[in-house]
Amino acid sequence: MLEIAEEIWIQIFSWLSQSDILSLTLTSKEWKRLAYDNFFWLQFYSERFGTKRALNLNDDQTAKELFQQKSRLSAHWKDHQYTTTEIKVGRKQVLSVVHCERYDVIISGLADKTIRMHDLTSQQEIVTLRHPRGPVNCIQVDSHKMIAASDHTDLILYDFPSARFVKRFRCHSGPIYDACMHDNTAITGSRDTQVGIWDLRQCSNVSQLRGHSDSVTSLWWDGGNQILSGGSDKIIKEWDIRTGQCIRDIRHHSMPVRCIIKKDGTILSGGEDRALIETDYTTGNLIASIACPQYVLSLLDSEYGLLHNTSDGIQVRSPGDEWRIPYSDGWFATLDMDSQNKRIFAGSSDGSVQIYNFDGQ
Repeated sequence: MLEIAEEIWIQIFSWLSQSDILSLTLTSKEWKRLAYDNFFWLQFYSERFGTKRALNLNDDQTAKELFQQKSRLSAHWKDHQYTTTEIKVGRKQVLSVVHCERYDVIISGLADKTIRMHDLTSQQEIVTLRHPRGPVNCIQVDSHKMIAASDHTDLILYDFPSARFVKRFRCHSGPIYDACMHDNTAITGSRDTQVGIWDLRQCSNVSQLRGHSDSVTSLWWDGGNQILSGGSDKIIKEWDIRTGQCIRDIRHHSMPVRCIIKKDGTILSGGEDRALIETDYTTGNLIASIACPQYVLSLLDSEYGLLHNTSDGIQVRSPGDEWRIPYSDGWFATLDMDSQNKRIFAGSSDGSVQIYNFDGQ
């Protein structure tokens, strides 16, 4: 062992399987130390979970520990194993809920025109904001700012995490039903049939996209050059954010469109026709239409499947497995999830946020 450089041993061990590497830990202290090297376990992680992005390790975390945590999380999703926590945030329906991972808080928008922030460690309310003039339909947050859109014409900008009110500016001539935010740009959809593009740094309007014949009820935007908007006119429109031109219409829904996401070359959308629609993004052709028991109001794309609300919980659809997270005390209008797919946050009609944790020991 002493006659061969450590780097050579690591190269030799790299040809071994995970079980062989673990067997090395039983041979000697030196080989055990080498077998726990991050090089091997990052390789095992990539091979098993197929990640192509760099993995960020905490200062006190090894790649082996990360691999074990991910393996446990995957097993819990496969076995439908989770714990449930309830946070009662108000007396009226939760219309929007978002999780801020950096500070581990949830921010809820309620039908009583309030925004409430809760710490997830203590489950205590941090602040209640009463600036909205209508039920809060949408909240978006990043590490420095937060926007709130309501059943009024205003978009409200806050500093975050201080929750300090920064600016209220009139965006539309009708209620705002959905909003997206990336960097210093916000996109809004309103009952006035328009999609608004806003510069949050200047608090000014960049452009208004006109083309829907009824309310704009749902939006998707990832910060790129294309926006998807769904409306009560049953149409999904694709827009070029640079020119403001509508690229095409997609007409597969028979009732208002309530949620849209784009995933792996497909558009997934749900609406009041109680259907989950899958559309080929390139051609615009219908791939599949799945009947659902309730309006599809919220969609989440996770590593472990597609999630959407049902009349009595959350439906999870993954290849070869379809199952439900039940909830009987209300129905969910809004869903969010942390970036590691450990926790689902579901805002309910009974004024609570249900938290489903798949990362239990």
